[in-house]
Amino acid sequence: MPNNLRDPYRSRTATVEDAPQIALHRAKMFQDMGLLSEAELSLLRDAGEPWFASVIEDGSYLAWMLHHDTDIVGGGGMHLRPHGPMPGSLTAGLAGHIANVYIEPTHRRKGLAEALMRDMIEWANDHDIKELTLTASAHGQSIYQRLGFLPSPAFHTMKLAPPHSADQ
Repeated sequence: MPNNLRDPYRSRTATVEDAPQIALHRAKMFQDMGLLSEAELSLLRDAGEPWFASVIEDGSYLAWMLHHDTDIVGGGGMHLRPHGPMPGSLTAGLAGHIANVYIEPTHRRKGLAEALMRDMIEWANDHDIKELTLTASAHGQSIYQRLGFLPSPAFHTMKLAPPHSADQ
């Protein structure tokens, strides 16, 4: 596994047992972005734990845990999905969507997010991932651009309403 980190930091791939920490980091990430209140943090964390355990178990999500000595102080992940032939890449394979990059506040501004991203990019290159995408917070945009990610104005999102049950 690539390791662009310097002592006393190191990264490793996550296991199902890391799902609670990954869910907590994801909730803290959204809280830092102003999208989640303190009261909502535990709700999102609790909802995320079984989901992360499931997608790590089935291999559709690969996560990296960032350690400082024995403490987990950050991490990031990659959703893996099939990628069909398209212009510029006529072979099918996998694409990755990077998500949940989070560093605990006391460990920020030390180049850790960028080093962790480099680990993920190297892993993707080593495993013939065809394309990487991500959604950047305002804080992360400069890191991602430095690493070679380009803004994509063609990306659009639609929030769909949950289906109505027959009882309503």
